[in-house]
Amino acid sequence: MVKINDLISSVSNMLYQAVKDTKFNVKITDDENQRQLYADKDIGCFFIDVHIGKSKSRNLHFNTKDVEVSINYYPQSIEKKRDLYDLKDILDTTFTRSIVVGKRYLHIQDITDNIMRDDIGYWLNYTFNLSYAEQVYFDVHDRDTMGSVDVALLEEIRVEREV
Repeated sequence: MVKINDLISSVSNMLYQAVKDTKFNVKITDDENQRQLYADKDIGCFFIDVHIGKSKSRNLHFNTKDVEVSINYYPQSIEKKRDLYDLKDILDTTFTRSIVVGKRYLHIQDITDNIMRDDIGYWLNYTFNLSYAEQVYFDVHDRDTMGSVDVALLEEIRVEREV
């Protein structure tokens, strides 16, 4: 089972590794209050937000989950719009195919990015969608479902079964 907190941690670690030796080495948070605190102090920050889009049943044991991950970058006031294009290129090379969460690889389906402007200035929204299968029915005992089948091979074939 993929836990949202583990997904946020994985994205955060990948993001940190991607920007640690660049001018974008700033705070990374998933807490809206912390993001606002950084913005008030004119400290650039990354804000990670995760939304579960939908969960569809595939069979008795598995669901397919669609998850949207948004990375918003709120720059310092000294940064320009052109700096955001450099950051977009870094994110494109970091989030290309998949994200490792625990022992699983979650594949990225599509990516959208927008450089937006508000009253304060420019900021980058980088969003990608993940889709993965997840086991949902954990209490299945095949023995109880199938019953038992005994096969004895002698001169003739005899099958004994319980239903």
